[in-house]
Parts: sequence; C-alpha cells; structure tokens
Amino acid sequence: MKKKVPISIVCASHNGKKKLPKLLGSIYQNSYWPDEIIICGTNQRDFDYINTDKLKRLSIKKIISKIKNQRKQRKKAQNHAKNNIILQLDDDLILKNNFIELMFKHFKNNKEKKVVCALILINTNKRKSIVQSYRWNYFFHKNIIFRLVLRLFNFGKKIGYYSILPSGRICPLLPKNFSRKKKVFDKIEWTNSTICYEKSAIKDAINIINLKEKKSYYEDVIFSHSLYNKGYKLLLDTNINAYHPEFESLNINEHLKTLKAQFFIVKTFKKSYILFLLDALLATFYLLFRRYNVNL
Repeated sequence: MKKKVPISIVCASHNGKKKLPKLLGSIYQNSYWPDEIIICGTNQRDFDYINTDKLKRLSIKKIISKIKNQRKQRKKAQNHAKNNIILQLDDDLILKNNFIELMFKHFKNNKEKKVVCALILINTNKRKSIVQSYRWNYFFHKNIIFRLVLRLFNFGKKIGYYSILPSGRICPLLPKNFSRKKKVFDKIEWTNSTICYEKSAIKDAINIINLKEKKSYYEDVIFSHSLYNKGYKLLLDTNINAYHPEFESLNINEHLKTLKAQFFIVKTFKKSYILFLLDALLATFYLLFRRYNVNL
C-alpha cells in the first residue's frame, strides 16, 4: 500500500466514462495517494469503467449533479471533502507519477495563504510534452505586432508572466525556452484550473457560476485572481506536470462566448472599460479575418 496523504481530490466530470479511468490510473501510479477522491458526474454512466479492483483501492466517492455545469459540480465535490487540502483536477488529465507528492510538499508545513498550480503539457502525435499555451507563447515571442498591441493594453508596461491586462485579457506568458530552467514562478496573477489550496480559500474567493452554460469560462482565473487580490500567493510550479489532450485553437464562436467572462473580470477587478472595448473589437476582427482567410 502506498503512502496516503491528507489531500481531497475534487473533480467535475461530464461524459467522462472514457476519460476518468485514464485520470484515475495515473493517480494510482503516483508515488503518493490522496486520502480521498470525490468525483461529481452528471450521469451514473460516467462511472461505468472505474469499478475495477485496482481503482477501488483509491477511496473514490461518486456523486451526481442534476446540473451540467463544471463550477457547480466542482462546488458540490468540494462540499463533500473531509480534508483541509483540496487538489482540483479536470477529468481529462493524466498526472505525472510525482504530481501528488510535489503538490503535498507545498502544503506539508504551510504557514502562508497560497494556491499552487501545475504546468499543463500536451502530448500529440507530432510533438512531445509541449506547454498547453504553446500557440499563444509562440505568437508572442515571434510576432512583434502582437507584443506591441499587448503593451498598448498594458499602458506600455512589460507583460508579466501569467498576468491580466487592464483590458481584462489573460496572458499565459512564459519565458522563451523556459523548460530548460525549470522553476517556481511566484509573481503570477492567476492560475489554471489544476490547482491545490486549503479549504479556507474557497470562502475567500469569488466563485462565479452561470447555470445557463455547461462551461464556465475563466472561472479558474476569477477564482485565483480574487485570492491574489486578498493577499494569497499564487505559484506555478513547472516541476508539477499533468498531460492534457490536444485542443483546437480559439475560434470566433468560442471567442464571443469568452467576452462575457472577460467583461466580468474588467468589472469585478476594476480594469479599463475603454481598453476592454478596444481589445474585444481587435480580437474579433482578427478572428473574423483569419476565419475567412483574409491576409492582413
């Protein structure tokens, strides 16, 4: 039996029947095991393939939500957690085998309020272990116009790592070739959704839930940045890795859906309405031109 640590993993899942066994299998392979795993699905069939004798050793709690909303489901899972340390995961991840051990070390003798996020990598047929935000970072480091526009939205200041611009735009910036110098980034303003935190942070954070949509855009950014504004230290530990399937680049339809969340960020965190409007218009025009193959 592997060493169990006082961590409650919470996971929201929808149509996760084929994804959950891969996530749980990677947890099983970890050097440390969590004390409990709480999965909130939307249908009993989400759990069809996780009832093996091997996975039953992981202390899995299965609950059902009638509402198909990732934030609502995650909140329901959090309410069932018995431990002080919460590790939040998506159902389509595969964890590196030291993931839980490295996360636990950040909180083993914790004396400060903090949120720790993992570096999410993508495995494809053509590439190995590339950063999830590789498209954005490649464009930033290669395109001077893109960099200048972002500087404009940042009042001429240098763009920080994992920062939020006055226009409400999320910047997943990382240093060029940073993977050769793995480290912890401790001056970031938001985190992704693969995070670890103490349960008390839930009450301190802004938790946005839009029950009309299955996907809550930027809810991870809003959750973590609201904690940042209350003095929590946000950390990106690039040694803690999980793997995510390849995904399509942002299209015009997804962009329009994110604008409401971006506006919420501007309104809630007192950013610039004028810069938001300019940002939204430029991004919309760019994606429309790209969609119809118009050369700029």
